[in-house]
Amino acid sequence: MTIHPAFLRLSAILPVALVLLAMIMFAIEFDILAYGGPTKSAKQKLELEEISLVGALFSAFLGALSLVNRKLLIREHIRRHAAESEATTDGLTGIANRRHFLRSAEKRIASGLPCAVLLIDLDRFKPVNDTYGHAAGDAVLVAVANRIEQALPVDHFSGRLGGDEFAILLGPHADLHLELCAEMVSERIQRPIDFCGREIAIGASIGIAVSPQDGQSAAALIAAADVRMYQRKRGGRRLEIVAAA
Repeated sequence: MTIHPAFLRLSAILPVALVLLAMIMFAIEFDILAYGGPTKSAKQKLELEEISLVGALFSAFLGALSLVNRKLLIREHIRRHAAESEATTDGLTGIANRRHFLRSAEKRIASGLPCAVLLIDLDRFKPVNDTYGHAAGDAVLVAVANRIEQALPVDHFSGRLGGDEFAILLGPHADLHLELCAEMVSERIQRPIDFCGREIAIGASIGIAVSPQDGQSAAALIAAADVRMYQRKRGGRRLEIVAAA
């Protein structure tokens, strides 16, 4: 639903209009009372009643319009928030999507602080989809994203670049523990994932790139990490699917 900006601005205008209306009505009534006094005529009484009725109806109309406008403002806020979330979040896993991850990496690099990118590719993920269908594959991707998030310190950032490829942006405090961090993430990913009474165990190949040594842009770091990730992947990893106990 598209809401015209002019109508949205009523949220600021309506309170002022109500105050002005009240002042005008008070001035008119005061004028009639001042001239009529205690001996005001029946005509003046009728005029007062009519003015009061019109004022009450108009106030009720403005109040109702204010409530409608408030609801529209809330709906517009929710719509914008959803649009922003959709533009930055991966729809399946709930972590950052590729675009948002790249932008965050570029900001970190531009700050001049040292940072690193861990590129993660799931080993033999395709057999999961082939054997159990895409629902199983989606469950694995969601579980992997959750495990990556849980393994990260607060100053790090993760995203899904697409398919079964994930990335982690490490902050400046992790520069001496990159291999340890990669091993921790790999170990968490390799833990069996329960799906419909079965345990699916996959592996992960991880490549590491550091800024500024390996590049001074997000694309350069990902490319360098991609080369190292495939060097590790050549050794191969097992895919284990066993019945749950």
